[in-house]
Amino acid sequence: MAEEVNEYFFALVFSLKQACYIHLGKLRNPAMDKTEIDLPNAKVQIDILEMLKSRMKGNLTKEEEMFLADTLAELQLNYLETLKMDQKSEVSDKTSGPEKKKDEPTAPGSENSGAKPA
Repeated sequence: MAEEVNEYFFALVFSLKQACYIHLGKLRNPAMDKTEIDLPNAKVQIDILEMLKSRMKGNLTKEEEMFLADTLAELQLNYLETLKMDQKSEVSDKTSGPEKKKDEPTAPGSENSGAKPA
């Protein structure tokens, strides 16, 4: 029974880790079949893992403690990295002006002088 409980703990932590990576846009969301960033929900997964860590203190094996601590550290670093990238893209979207479309025609006569090739 102890091994079974141990497996359930690892499965729970791993499922929360995967859900967090989906919300961070690091894994494809299987339900939507696309990747997208949802930082508030990623933070919820991290908060749940932090709650588990604090509530289960003293009741975990060394292996479980290490797995949970490593998972939390990994997710927190990825969260901060994604947050910084998201903030940078928001700033660049606000500061960049309207972009010229590639298919947009240029002024008449600027591409060639109208002369037909020989």
